[in-house]
Amino acid sequence: MIGAATAYIAGSFFASVFSPAAAILFAAGAAAAALILVRRKTELIRDVIMITVCWSVAFGVYSGALAYHEKPAKSLSGTTGSFSGVVEDFDVYDGGKASYTLYGKAGSGRSMRVTCYCDDLGAQLGDRIDLEDCRFELPTGDYLYDSTDYCKSRRIFLRITGGNASLTRQHSRKIGNALRSYREEMIRRFKGSLGQEAGGFLSGMVFGEKQSLDPDLRTALYRTGIGHILAVSGLHVSIIAALIMVLMKKLRVNRFVSFGAVNAVMILLILLARSPISAIRAAIMLDLMYSAGLFLRQNDSLNSLSIAALVICIADPFAIHSPGFMLSLSGTFGIAVFGPYMTKDLPTDSLLQRVSKAFAVAFFTTVSVFPLSLMYFDEVSVISPLANLLLVPLSSGAMVLGLIYVATAGLLPTLYPAGSLIKLVIGASDLISGTGFSHISRSSGKLPMLAAALGGAVLLTYAVFRKRKAVFLTIIISAAVFTTCILTGALIRRSTFRIAVLGRGSSAAVVVSYKGNYDVFDLSGNYRSPDYVRKYLMQQGAGSADSVFLTKNIQAQYSAYSAQLRLFPSQTWIASGETPVFGGEEVTLFGDDGFTYEGSGYTARYSGGTLTIDRNGTIAAFVPANKGSAVVDLTVFYGDFPNGSTPIPGETYLGSGEGSANNFEIVFTDSGTYKTRRL
Repeated sequence: MIGAATAYIAGSFFASVFSPAAAILFAAGAAAAALILVRRKTELIRDVIMITVCWSVAFGVYSGALAYHEKPAKSLSGTTGSFSGVVEDFDVYDGGKASYTLYGKAGSGRSMRVTCYCDDLGAQLGDRIDLEDCRFELPTGDYLYDSTDYCKSRRIFLRITGGNASLTRQHSRKIGNALRSYREEMIRRFKGSLGQEAGGFLSGMVFGEKQSLDPDLRTALYRTGIGHILAVSGLHVSIIAALIMVLMKKLRVNRFVSFGAVNAVMILLILLARSPISAIRAAIMLDLMYSAGLFLRQNDSLNSLSIAALVICIADPFAIHSPGFMLSLSGTFGIAVFGPYMTKDLPTDSLLQRVSKAFAVAFFTTVSVFPLSLMYFDEVSVISPLANLLLVPLSSGAMVLGLIYVATAGLLPTLYPAGSLIKLVIGASDLISGTGFSHISRSSGKLPMLAAALGGAVLLTYAVFRKRKAVFLTIIISAAVFTTCILTGALIRRSTFRIAVLGRGSSAAVVVSYKGNYDVFDLSGNYRSPDYVRKYLMQQGAGSADSVFLTKNIQAQYSAYSAQLRLFPSQTWIASGETPVFGGEEVTLFGDDGFTYEGSGYTARYSGGTLTIDRNGTIAAFVPANKGSAVVDLTVFYGDFPNGSTPIPGETYLGSGEGSANNFEIVFTDSGTYKTRRL
């Protein structure tokens, strides 16, 4: 089962990442090599054949499902028409807007699942929404947010914009709507009683609700290494199941009735949390564990994990795109399989020895999730083992108190004790995450690949030697190699002059970095620009934004940048105009005629919407699209071109249309040449 599950997941992964020819060629080579190595061992040959079959079936299932869903979506992309569908999920945002997941048809075509962003219609689950004169588009990835994988993980291959929407009440899915209403009421009480920060934290732990969580708090939790408590997964499900089983045992309830009660509560929890795949995986594993006891069978964690993964991937081929699923698998493998295996011989006679063993298990769990964490997030914690040992018990206590409040509809006043524990966790997270050594930034797209390769080396060592000391030594060597690469890369980046061009559509911002200095030039005044800048500074591991220049929508942009860059305090604020900025006593105004700024290794000039960066005689200009080209070494247009005009061939266009080059870096050399790379 373990080999079959691993092969099936690998087949799905290869089908989702590589072209069919490359994936099949790789699989054939691996199978041939394995057969050669084990040609005299009949049982192993059978295993290789079984693994090859599972890999091939997974590859075929994923490829077939992808073609089935993508073909009608691509045929509609770029067209205008009508769509009628039933609401399967929705999110309501500020400003009277909402995002709906609909399942229905475009005209008389095939049924499909789409996402629609429009005015809030007040729809409930099961209601029908009819859209006329709407535009169909394929989900697209972006530097700020990769919606492609997210939509695939939910089997959404088309999004709808614009058009006229009308709502028809169906008065169905009453249980789903009742649970959703109850969930929203509990979240409102959490925030009303504990405040936005602590209440949002508790909402994340109990319901997996992270939408309203403060970005800085979320960053602090992930830098500390306890961000996983915001996802309803194995920790939540196992604690709840354990509490129910203890209660059933105290009441001397039949074990079969206890098993049914645990499942009923787990299903209710999963539905309240909007059915996260990580919680479903945990529930399947717990069912396998408890059912083993019912039928007097031996339970095996790795086998249970494999069965759960296999069931989910067979039921949903696109689960491989879900970060929650992949992180849940790796985290469970670390804490239930890899950690116990590596610490099996450690003594537990004294309290210190038990604590040391718990720390060791947490360390090996961190090793297990490290490559995927680096892939999915801009930062990854390196102090996670210690933080989990100290803070997860406090968080778990707060979560249990929150669940008791939800289960009793607030009859038991457990919110304020939960809030006290949460404040301790938040304070410790802020303190720990503020240190420069608490986390590693994903400064290069090659780091996740390096981490994955080093993880593969650890697995290969285990497969060859089957000795804990050899595996541990490989981990230490891998950590040393990874650290060396990070330090070398940081030194290279620090000594390289770079200009990051950030934004999409009408959003445009420029970040100049050299020798540890980061200067931000906001060119468009778009409200999304601070989000792009924040993400870039996080990826680069910046400690601050040394200077921030605001050229348009000064008051709104000052408020937005101040909020988004709290983790990167700016030493200098400079803005256009003569009107003082409310709340910005530190802002220096340069008037309406532009400015000249002598930065670290460059000279910046701004006038009339055009910014030029002069690096030792090599000049890059950032020009509004409605103006003519500047006679410089490199011109980058931003904004919208006038009607009927197009980008000049050979020039770079930062926008949202065809041929645009969004979010890239211009890297200069000492000889005056430059190259660009996509972020």
